[in-house]
Amino acid sequence: MRPVALLTAVTLALAAPAGAASVYNDEIESQQFRGGVIRLGGIQQVIVVGTPPPGLTPEAVVAAMRAPAAYPRTRFQIADRPAESYHFVVALGTDTNVGLCARPQGGAQPGLVAMAYCLGDRVISRASMRTDPAAVADDMPELMRVLLRRPNPAFFGFLSIDD
Repeated sequence: MRPVALLTAVTLALAAPAGAASVYNDEIESQQFRGGVIRLGGIQQVIVVGTPPPGLTPEAVVAAMRAPAAYPRTRFQIADRPAESYHFVVALGTDTNVGLCARPQGGAQPGLVAMAYCLGDRVISRASMRTDPAAVADDMPELMRVLLRRPNPAFFGFLSIDD
């Protein structure tokens, strides 16, 4: 291994606490955020696909979902099929989140989670997470925080999703 690559790997390993979630592949469609289109509050439907890590059920993953503090109190419940209206898709075992609303597909890699907030089959916001498989439920609030963050108004019109 080259000295620069080794130094980079050691620096990255030391910078992140053990078991900390890494949230990435996040993107928002800013037009959907205008006028408070994030319709949280009450009960939200969640489609769960893929293989949960050992010891975790899809129900436990959904129970760990929390709306960020800026949003109204919200409960999340598993739905059998995608809703025509607003809903979430949680794909366990994969970090592929492009097209997740139209084609929910999971995987079998423990510790990977892809999530999307959808309007029918259209993605409003999406993000992926890599974490310790035993910490998936504990790290769901961080994934939700990134998924439901509000964009900087200066970026309206420049952010889009191409799926």
